[in-house]
Amino acid sequence: MRKVLLILAGLLVVALAALLVLPGFWDWNRYRGAIAAQVESWTGRDFAIEGDVRLSLLPAPSLAASGLRLANPPGFSAPDMATVRELRVRLAPWPLLRGEVRAESVELIGPAVHLERLADGRVNWDFARGAAAPPDGAGQGLEQGPERGGGLSLRLDSAVLRDGVIDYRRPGGLTRIAGLDGRLAAGSLDGPFRGEGRMTVNGEPVAFEFRSGRIGLPEAQPLSATVEFPEAKAKLQFSGTEALGPDGLRQAAGRLEVSAGNGARLARAVGAVAGQKISLRAGPAAQAGSLEAHLTASAAAVTLDELVILLGETRASGRAVIALGPPLGIDATLATARLDLDAWLADAPAGAVAPVPVPGAASSAPPSAAAAPKTALPDLRARLDLAAEAVQFRGGLLRQARLREALHDGVFAIAELTAQL
Repeated sequence: MRKVLLILAGLLVVALAALLVLPGFWDWNRYRGAIAAQVESWTGRDFAIEGDVRLSLLPAPSLAASGLRLANPPGFSAPDMATVRELRVRLAPWPLLRGEVRAESVELIGPAVHLERLADGRVNWDFARGAAAPPDGAGQGLEQGPERGGGLSLRLDSAVLRDGVIDYRRPGGLTRIAGLDGRLAAGSLDGPFRGEGRMTVNGEPVAFEFRSGRIGLPEAQPLSATVEFPEAKAKLQFSGTEALGPDGLRQAAGRLEVSAGNGARLARAVGAVAGQKISLRAGPAAQAGSLEAHLTASAAAVTLDELVILLGETRASGRAVIALGPPLGIDATLATARLDLDAWLADAPAGAVAPVPVPGAASSAPPSAAAAPKTALPDLRARLDLAAEAVQFRGGLLRQARLREALHDGVFAIAELTAQL
């Protein structure tokens, strides 16, 4: 009897070993069509796996696939919305027995995402049109997460992106992120999240790091982010919360701190990221500086309250509102104790500053918009209301100066310029 039991135990071990080992030798490529058909039924888009599919259970359940391609809908410029050169997924085995999916690692090598908004308002990331509903219950647990009572728990220990590309094409503009290398971790599909990485945005090197709480919840969740522009020796830091705003839009609120070794180089970097060319010569703009403010941001606008700007020895305070458009709009009200206008005008490019008449006591001399200079920012609309207690101008000193200036369609227009001698 004992011998029979030993034989049965040996057969069980062999069968179990075969069950664990054989998937690594199975030709899973024969199932590429079935997998693609399932993805197509969920997305309403053509999907293809043009490379190999590999599955193994030892030493841990893992999946690898190459040559993934998700097509664009008709009418968009690129044939594909997304491609992935290679995908690798490794799961923790024991949580699967409890109905939990814990991805120890996910690697996306060479992902390329092409986002596009057409002039008629259509976007290629809208999967609602033409997509079939998933089978009953499919995806519900993933969307809800464990804390909301979903049937399936998912945790992502580490997701690595290597050599990623993201394009965002819209009427009149293109934003391109290239060389994206990053790492992401998530407690569930709803968060919390943390990540870090580096990339170039429209050719400008950028490094980033962020942490966030759960997404989609009505109560405030922690949110922090750091963005660095290495070539400008500049850093932007935000620490605050994210929640549903009074207008029904998600919004972030908290403290923003910016430091830069060269203000002109930072302006150039931010302009490049925004798709605008900003070129300032050395001089006052090229000094080290900082900015502090209480930031409130949504998809529609960014508001900077309690704004304090330091550039060299110049300090200005006030408020600014940035409408994210399109078009992009900036409305700023600033006050400063002293402004060396001679230094700023001396470093302005030729033709970039309109001739300014010498103001008399309590005089007002608004030049016409037609005589104002053109700028390299045709898609930007801006308004500046600047008050200065003292202004150094042409070797003299002006007091109680006030400047109201507007930028529209690439043209500067001075609406008001007053001062006391």
